Amino acid sequence: MEWPSAAFAQPDSPIVIGVLGTDPFGSVLDRLVQDKKIGQRGFVVRRYKWGKDLKDLKDLRDCKILFVSASEKAHADEIIQLVKWLPILTVGETPGFAERGGVIRLRWRTTECALRSMWTPRIRQT
Repeated sequence: MEWPSAAFAQPDSPIVIGVLGTDPFGSVLDRLVQDKKIGQRGFVVRRYKWGKDLKDLKDLRDCKILFVSASEKAHADEIIQLVKWLPILTVGETPGFAERGGVIRLRWRTTECALRSMWTPRIRQT
């Protein structure tokens, strides 16, 4: 996955992974990306709650990967619409997430995660 250079404030700006709603990853995600880099970019994990700042996109400005938890199912359509023209890879776990405009839907199994993606027309190569 590549983002346009204009998606980042600086050449070494981190890749921000956002978790919106109930976090199924806990500290595992933080440990997974700790000290990892792609080129000059490290990773930062941020947790978000649904609210006014999120609706105004204030908190999501720097986010590049947004995981939308099943706890946010009631807001999923609105979230997808808010970020659909931003350089944010949306990942969700609710049935129909990709069909509703999200980019990747995760399907949980007992000890593994099956990845199913549907590339929507808004994804363009740069």
